[in-house]
Amino acid sequence: MSFPINRCNPLVVAPLCNQADLRFASDLPITDHCDVIEVRLDCLADHLDQTAALLSTNKLGNPILATARHPDE
Repeated sequence: MSFPINRCNPLVVAPLCNQADLRFASDLPITDHCDVIEVRLDCLADHLDQTAALLSTNKLGNPILATARHPDE
């Protein structure tokens, strides 16, 4: 997939922050509605196996931004 980063239009980012988000991303064509998938690893610590399974199937197709924020943020 070609992904132009110098686009004039703003990008839409879909954050995956909990188990429901992971199920949603697995079941529906989320990539039809966003440009980038943000995987919030700090929020998904209890669901890393499910997160890894989703990412390893490469069903998402969009660029992935992995975020691990400090609890104080």
